[in-house]
Amino acid sequence: MMNILIIFTGGTIGSCVNDCIIDTDMSCSAAIIDIYTKTFGNDCNFNILKPFAELSENFTVDTINLLADTLENIDFKEYDGVIIAHGSDTAAYSCAFISFMFSSVKCPVVFIASDYPPENPCSNALKNLRSAVQFIKSKTVKKGVFFSYGNHNQNACIYIGTRINEADCFNDRFSAFGNEVFGTVSDDRFIYNNNPFNPAPEVIDNNYPQIKHCRLVPDSSVILKSFTGMNYDLINIDNPSLKSVVNIMYHSASACTSGINTSFAGFIEKCRKRNIDVYCVSFKNTEDIYSSVKIIKDCGGIPLYNISYEAAYAKSVIANSINDKSIMNKNIFFEHIQDLRSDF
Repeated sequence: MMNILIIFTGGTIGSCVNDCIIDTDMSCSAAIIDIYTKTFGNDCNFNILKPFAELSENFTVDTINLLADTLENIDFKEYDGVIIAHGSDTAAYSCAFISFMFSSVKCPVVFIASDYPPENPCSNALKNLRSAVQFIKSKTVKKGVFFSYGNHNQNACIYIGTRINEADCFNDRFSAFGNEVFGTVSDDRFIYNNNPFNPAPEVIDNNYPQIKHCRLVPDSSVILKSFTGMNYDLINIDNPSLKSVVNIMYHSASACTSGINTSFAGFIEKCRKRNIDVYCVSFKNTEDIYSSVKIIKDCGGIPLYNISYEAAYAKSVIANSINDKSIMNKNIFFEHIQDLRSDF
């Protein structure tokens, strides 16, 4: 029988509804286990940890430190897999942080979330838990960090932990950065997505990240988004804690380079004077670039290629925390998408 550790951290999957208000409750975490057992029987041995219960929108870097501390104290050799029950709002960020620090532990770590509390008949909590269990049972990989989630009326997908886009704010659907999930769970069986942009299972098993568990320093990095009329003078960069900025570029890796207050290039130059790194997400590996992109690169914008902003932000916080900027352009856990079966 499989031995699986489930870590409950709160979120909708660890919540109940009282007087139309959804909130976390330590006693609610058992609901999903009860539902699972009634549906599938005792097909695996669940061990449970409840280090804290928090709605994921309230997660901070300090909360990630609490989760990382919990993982640091686990003997992974005792388990076939570890499942982290997490809220959906910030799952993409937590998955990225934990991927960078714990993807080399001795068993797969799989995040799950849900769209409704487990006792709601419409909830996908059971589907996501079952899919995580079946993925672990498949023994496709021996380690790595992943996310198990099934959008409404779809099979559950298994995502690489550094390749998850936040759920959209209308349909509440998750998607994979680069559009390719690691695999799906269909008819209660995991099916690997054999795609050139996905690492093969043996590549994951032989991957040895350069980052270990570290103490994350809060307030060292911030995400900005390019948009029409963005006034960079509204951004306070005088805080001495700020070490880096992750700027979400337009799809062509461009941003405004004209105007006194609206020029991203001008903002980069101001940041350079304060030793603040400005990372541009996401650049593409193309020979021809726009003139605005050349201006941004020439003035000191740091391009990050083929990476989600969620993963880039998590990596920037870690880089600041360990004082090692060199990790920003290293592929720690397959966050920079590339064709792994060619010289691309």
